[in-house]
Amino acid sequence: MIEMEKDVINEAEHKHGMTTMRAAASLVMTAVGLGVLSMPRAFARVGWLGGFFCLFASCVVSGYCCIIFWRALSLDPEARGRPMASFEEVGRKSFGRVGVTVCGLLVNTLLVCVCAALLVVMGESFLAFTGALNRRAWIAICGVINMPLSWIKHMKDVGLVAAIGVGSVMITVLLIIVGCSKELISQEAPAQSELFPKNMLYFLYSFDTFL
Repeated sequence: MIEMEKDVINEAEHKHGMTTMRAAASLVMTAVGLGVLSMPRAFARVGWLGGFFCLFASCVVSGYCCIIFWRALSLDPEARGRPMASFEEVGRKSFGRVGVTVCGLLVNTLLVCVCAALLVVMGESFLAFTGALNRRAWIAICGVINMPLSWIKHMKDVGLVAAIGVGSVMITVLLIIVGCSKELISQEAPAQSELFPKNMLYFLYSFDTFL
């Protein structure tokens, strides 16, 4: 009887899961997203060598955090072979109710802040592309457009939306490359570039952007 219930649960999870391609698109969109549009500016602020240093440091820190998180998910004392499904579950297995409360508060606060930051980035991008309205108006428009995304229930639908997002980001990056190439060709004098920033605080800005 217990095995039959497990089979039913696994079948339901598989039904609402996602394919390998959609999972890959979701991971790419999570790692890249709109942040790719701010990377050139971060490089320009810290210079060529400073930019590569910040990018390498952010890769090391991100990789180390992913390893620690993977180890934490795999240390379920009740079922060693089953990874834990959420931050809240990790907190509950580690520190009880206090861990659930703290993890839930931190994760949800972080998600709200990330969504707010992405809305600001999208609003500023639309303002730069169109030159119409103002930043607050574009942020409000982007918020209304993206509101239905919060109604998605299953991961397979998240993967489909992420695949569309990856395609749109690729098209945007290609358009930016074409536009920058035309601008460089039309310039009579080469653009000035630096190896390191004049203000060392730009290192923190660029590191945070890459991270």
